[in-house]
Amino acid sequence: MYITPEIRFTSEYPYQNISLAVAHIVEDSIVLRTDTLHYELRNNLGQHTDYNWSSLFSASQTLPVLRPQYFGPQLLKLWHIMETDSLRGISDIGIKVARQPAKGDESDQRQSEGK
Repeated sequence: MYITPEIRFTSEYPYQNISLAVAHIVEDSIVLRTDTLHYELRNNLGQHTDYNWSSLFSASQTLPVLRPQYFGPQLLKLWHIMETDSLRGISDIGIKVARQPAKGDESDQRQSEGK
């Protein structure tokens, strides 16, 4: 199973990048695995890394997770770990869940696995 946290933001977002933490159940209802994801939203020149015709930009990374070992409710938590409470310019953050990575996401999968 794969989860893909996606961020949509506007040019009002004041930082070059954002860091998110994702926690999910690994083996049973007690064991949680937490991963840290770093998204570069602008390059060193301040230009957006996602080129879009609208006023919203987006960024995503695919994160492989283990197949649940039991049936029942699954826990998935996502939060930002920036040094400020409020993040101006973030439109929304969502999560895609899939059995396999979407086409074109293979590079994101390798990056999140540290390869």
